[in-house]
Amino acid sequence: MDSKKHQIWKVMGVLALTLVMGTVLTACTTSDSETMPANYGTVSIELKADAPNGNSAGIDENVQSAMVTVLSVSAHLAKGGGWVTFSEGEFEVDLLNLPDHVQQLGFGKLPAGKITQIRLHISEDADKSFVWEKPLPGEFPVKVPMKVPSGDKSGIKLLGHWNIEECTDNVIGLTILDHHSAIHVHPAHGIYIFRPVIKLDELIVTEGVCEDDGSQDGDDDGQDGDDDGNDDGEGDDGEGDDECDPADDSCLDR
Repeated sequence: MDSKKHQIWKVMGVLALTLVMGTVLTACTTSDSETMPANYGTVSIELKADAPNGNSAGIDENVQSAMVTVLSVSAHLAKGGGWVTFSEGEFEVDLLNLPDHVQQLGFGKLPAGKITQIRLHISEDADKSFVWEKPLPGEFPVKVPMKVPSGDKSGIKLLGHWNIEECTDNVIGLTILDHHSAIHVHPAHGIYIFRPVIKLDELIVTEGVCEDDGSQDGDDDGQDGDDDGNDDGEGDDGEGDDECDPADDSCLDR
């Protein structure tokens, strides 16, 4: 496999993300390919996490689940394409389940071109981003707020270069590295902080299915004649050099 390009981008404030660009993989057509307009490609964004290593710092065994609420997922298109929203509806993600479950973040059909940035907007509401701590014997679980710095403002920013070609299906994979270490307890306020390091996986590209643009092999470019071209469709390929009687007035209209 080609060597990967590594890029590290620091987000303003206390949130820092390490982004590792991967190579492009190609594969054959998938049976569930989404039909798209000509000159478009489909993009699916997925989130997962690698298994924590044995020396992970951060959350301890008392944590039962770590929930974040995704508010929206958007992407920026190069050359004046602007921002495109992949997902607007809120949905919850249990960060501790990600090593065993790939979370779909959004899907869209985009004009062929380059995506330069992806943003994940995460709620900072204490009722929507929180940690459940395991209860002591005879007690109930304890719900503790979890803050995602700049999560619902500028969002988690992922800078990259994803080339989307026409009539292709593309999967952008995002992997949280050592997600246990990404969750910390704030020493002063007693709340949890989610500060992830995210790797950009290889862009997986498969051949897609485009809609028929309406063209035929033999377009009728003329009338009443068949030129030297190959007429593979129902129409004629052109006017051609038809025999025309000069005495026939209808020749003047051709």
